[in-house]
Amino acid sequence: MKIDIINKTEYKIDKSIIIKAINAVTANLSEDDKAPLREGGVAEGDGGSHCEISIAIVPPAEIRALNHQYRGQDKVTDCLSFPMHENNILGDIIICYETLLLQAEKIGNTPSQELAFLTVHSMLHLLG
Repeated sequence: MKIDIINKTEYKIDKSIIIKAINAVTANLSEDDKAPLREGGVAEGDGGSHCEISIAIVPPAEIRALNHQYRGQDKVTDCLSFPMHENNILGDIIICYETLLLQAEKIGNTPSQELAFLTVHSMLHLLG
């Protein structure tokens, strides 16, 4: 699986957390749950190794604009998922790191734990 990670913030992001979270999700899928990977144009039996996922870590203003444009909600959110399932592209994940930091502090998670959680949460949305 090809994973593109773009950091549009000033924060240093440990990309290995994102990659591990995505790999954990895809490694534990049943054959039925792998359908979105196959629907994405992946060869039968491939298990999604040729799928692409894009992850963008963005500032609040950018995720707010996307949330307004695509969901009609004019507010900042922690993450957005955009499934595509075509041309080997599973979809896009957008994560607001500043919101992630606030949430992590509020519930007692480390930023790394919250990043892993939001990545898994978003991957599940991409998979349906």
